[in-house]
Amino acid sequence: MEQFANLVNTSLSLFYAHGSGSITVASATGIPTSGTFSLTLVNPVTNAVLMIFRVTAVGGTLLSGAAEGPDVDCPVGTLVYGTMLTAAAMNQVKADILGAPLIPPVLSTFIQNNVDRSVVTSSPNGITQVVTAEAGSEDLQVIGIATPVTPYFVDVALRCVVTSGGAGVNGGVGIGFCENLGDTAHQYSTIIAGYFGTNVTGTGITTYTNVTTHNTVPKSGETLTTGPLMWFRLHNDGVHRDYWISADGVTWQLFFQEAFNALFNPTAVAMIFNPFTCGGVVNWLSWSIHT
Repeated sequence: MEQFANLVNTSLSLFYAHGSGSITVASATGIPTSGTFSLTLVNPVTNAVLMIFRVTAVGGTLLSGAAEGPDVDCPVGTLVYGTMLTAAAMNQVKADILGAPLIPPVLSTFIQNNVDRSVVTSSPNGITQVVTAEAGSEDLQVIGIATPVTPYFVDVALRCVVTSGGAGVNGGVGIGFCENLGDTAHQYSTIIAGYFGTNVTGTGITTYTNVTTHNTVPKSGETLTTGPLMWFRLHNDGVHRDYWISADGVTWQLFFQEAFNALFNPTAVAMIFNPFTCGGVVNWLSWSIHT
């Protein structure tokens, strides 16, 4: 393994999009033609470890496999080395066991919209949102941010404790695409974990004509398998909008995909609590936007 670590010294010849399942390197010199092994991908400027890629199949310079731990986009020119279980690799393994690393959201970078039933505060661990239940109607409580140019991903981790719940199951918490953060009259499309009492009852996709008007439910009734935190991911490539769920922020399941609709053109993404018969305390613990 020491010899292998010394022999492999190349770089990415094509852009690696996280989750794509393969990397393409400039040279296959020193890379085994079979077997399972890991490679370290390193930022060529800062020498920071970007990720560990575990190779399970080799086709010349095309290496197929998956990330061990956090999975991130890597540009052309990213350095690629053979790896042993160095300290950097152990950090990746640890992250793989415990879940993806948390990136606490900074409240001052977000826009709050229609938070009439929320008390929102910041902390070193992210954003805390205390929400009072709405007895008989929708009333989306929105904390959002403008999106970059497509394509982009948004990953969010949260923990929610329900403090009050009624007979309805419309209330819940999640993230969504927004048409206009500064206007409560515009549309929302949200992946949301619904609550009944204090238990998560299921995950669904819900659209809203505005912050107080429910529109459609493109998908519902799915069980959400949670770990210590709930993880949601949005992806918009200008052709499709994807909604993902995860128990640990490492292994993701595609929950729903919808084709681009010119009538709904999101310009923002947001953390959303719908307090319809449901109040609670949400700790928004991780937020990241990446392309």
